[in-house]
Amino acid sequence: MDLLGGLQPVPSEENERAAAAVLQQIADQGATVFFEKPLTASDTSGSGRVAIAEQYFPRLEQPSGLPVRAVDIRGHEYTFKFRFWINNQSRMYLLEGAGELHRQFHMSVGDVMVFAQRLDRTLVVAGRPATKDPSLRKRARQGEGALRLGWLRDGK
Repeated sequence: MDLLGGLQPVPSEENERAAAAVLQQIADQGATVFFEKPLTASDTSGSGRVAIAEQYFPRLEQPSGLPVRAVDIRGHEYTFKFRFWINNQSRMYLLEGAGELHRQFHMSVGDVMVFAQRLDRTLVVAGRPATKDPSLRKRARQGEGALRLGWLRDGK
């Protein structure tokens, strides 16, 4: 059992290679990773909702939220809904509609939902297996904050 609320598979060499390949595909598309979200049991419960850290997305004024369009590294298009609800006097930010992405990338607890942005401000999403390789995690964090939010401001 781990802090994510579920049993964690031990990342294998195959997972390490698969994670590296996903990050390389993102880079090959001219996108920069700005956020990686390890999935919890509640993120993969089938509701299609993923709890999101506010620091990587803009503060919303209305709980009803905004639509967010994205494309995955395979060219599939998604429309998520970014919204919040009040939870113990703080805001709980959610990205709704992620279930199809999780299915496309065969994601489960501990796997990582990757958020990146292209120079044209297109939001790129992907899923990758959990990894223990610190160089992969460092590589993904290099782009954090570099280009984020343009896709939401412009409605892309």
